[in-house]
Amino acid sequence: MYEVFCLRCKKRRDCFVSDRKKWLQRAENLMNDYCKGCFLYEHNKTDKGKRHAHRFCISECTVGLEIKKYGDMLAGKVKEEDKKS
Repeated sequence: MYEVFCLRCKKRRDCFVSDRKKWLQRAENLMNDYCKGCFLYEHNKTDKGKRHAHRFCISECTVGLEIKKYGDMLAGKVKEEDKKS
């Protein structure tokens, strides 16, 4: 049976799993703190539609951009070191 090792620290895969949990928790905390009941989302949704409101959150809102960075890290598109810049 093969063992999976983290490329960053050369340890077993456990550190990557804990990083994923940490990123998920941070993204969830951001959504709970800022996105639930967001006035801008509701305003854009009523004026221009749900699609525009969602696109605004992903592309222009600072909280949405931060959540997108965590999603990219979870998908393996961006490393955590790249996120800090």
